[in-house]
Amino acid sequence: MSKPDVITTPSGDKMVILPLTEYELLVSAAEDLSDVRAYDRAKQRLAAGEDELIPAEIVDRIIDGENKLRVWREHRGMSAKELADVTGLAAP
Repeated sequence: MSKPDVITTPSGDKMVILPLTEYELLVSAAEDLSDVRAYDRAKQRLAAGEDELIPAEIVDRIIDGENKLRVWREHRGMSAKELADVTGLAAP
């Protein structure tokens, strides 16, 4: 990496001039760091029980138009009666 040129504007602001390729490398590195931080936050939420992983099979069934309530109920291993009892609603 070359040493950037620093200029001072008439208002006193310092500005840096650097080659475009070096600027693009800095932008790429910042994006990578942002992705790493997002990944770390997701891992923390999973470890704390604040979030969960959803199997692709469940997501695919919902995307394919299956009844969302049925898909989630089956994923949780609940019968319609069990869900009705937990929610206080009628099974139908």
